[in-house]
Amino acid sequence: MEQEKLRRQQEEDADMKKVEGRMRNILIDLKSNKSARDITVAGLKLGPIRCGLVASSVESNRSLMSLHLARKLIKDEDGVKIARMIKQNKHLRKLELEGNLLGPNTAREFGEALLENKTLKYLDLEGNQLQHD
Repeated sequence: MEQEKLRRQQEEDADMKKVEGRMRNILIDLKSNKSARDITVAGLKLGPIRCGLVASSVESNRSLMSLHLARKLIKDEDGVKIARMIKQNKHLRKLELEGNLLGPNTAREFGEALLENKTLKYLDLEGNQLQHD
């Protein structure tokens, strides 16, 4: 368990070195609990690596209240990471994920996460493919 945690931290540190500019500042602020109350990543690309970094940074954050990740082409497997983040973060009140590429795996994870998280009051998943056709 401890080795897995160490390996995960090393991977996260390596990924963080690849991130630059505004996104890096957002991630640093999230990790240090000095983030703004509301964050939007408008104008920033959010691929799988960055999405994973955002999710892991928000897990233990206590200063963020609203996160806007709409229309960022977030895929189902990355949506699962975001849903799992909600299990850990008990301070976030609003999460906007409309217009992404989220699927049934994300829907299932959010269902499980929301059984544990009672502080999230607004979750926007409109415009995703959350069910099988």
